[in-house]
Amino acid sequence: MMKQASEMMKTQAIEIESSRSAALSISRRWKKPTAILVDTISGVLDVQEQGRRKRAEIEQRMAQLTDELKSAMSKSPT
Repeated sequence: MMKQASEMMKTQAIEIESSRSAALSISRRWKKPTAILVDTISGVLDVQEQGRRKRAEIEQRMAQLTDELKSAMSKSPT
């Protein structure tokens, strides 16, 4: 009976350790792809923010040019 119990404990201990090492292996496999994904998302967000700033600058410049055009047209003799 003690022999059976010790064999069962040995088997269970091996199974537990195997599942732990499998979890660590999975964790290691996902570490690099996750880091790449995070970097990609971060890069996309940076590009989007730069695009927003550029669009705002262009809109401001277009408003200035429109005002200049209106001013020039109001000064010209008709």
